[in-house]
Amino acid sequence: MTIRAALACLFLGLSASGCGSGSSPLSATEFGNKYKFTDNEVPGWTQTPVSATEPSPYNVYDGGAALRGRIDGNDVYSPRGCRVSMYQDLTGPSQEICTATAMDFVAADNANGMFAYRQLKDASVAVPGYGASDALASTFALGGETVYAHFKASYFELSLSGFDDDTSAGAAAKQFLDVFKSKTN
Repeated sequence: MTIRAALACLFLGLSASGCGSGSSPLSATEFGNKYKFTDNEVPGWTQTPVSATEPSPYNVYDGGAALRGRIDGNDVYSPRGCRVSMYQDLTGPSQEICTATAMDFVAADNANGMFAYRQLKDASVAVPGYGASDALASTFALGGETVYAHFKASYFELSLSGFDDDTSAGAAAKQFLDVFKSKTN
């Protein structure tokens, strides 16, 4: 590669999507496959079976707008840069529930901006093993919490419910985040 070509890659920010690296952004399906939890990847947790009440425990979406009906009803993700996302419902060893969502925000600054939005809005509880700049949670009644985290250009949300106490929910959150973090490159 010539110096001129190298500088072009540097200044145009293309090193991750061309310029000799051979990589390109993952499709929604590829992104989903990367972050989807296999049964027992978090010990004791399996994908919720398809049923009349849960016909689609796993799905991928182009962008955040399509995801809004599954999560919170308003589109806060696309305006902040969400490109593709994955949604999965999992059931724990004592019938606890985890809704895991992974999103590609293209750039670390975008993922950090989404995390900062959640931090200002409602997240202030520490997640075991993670600093407040990487992961925070908001708790709700009956032993559950919603966890928000980001690693590099990826942003994650976990909705955990059915736990006996907040400590158990926090321990499960750490296990899920550890897997998400290990899959983020």
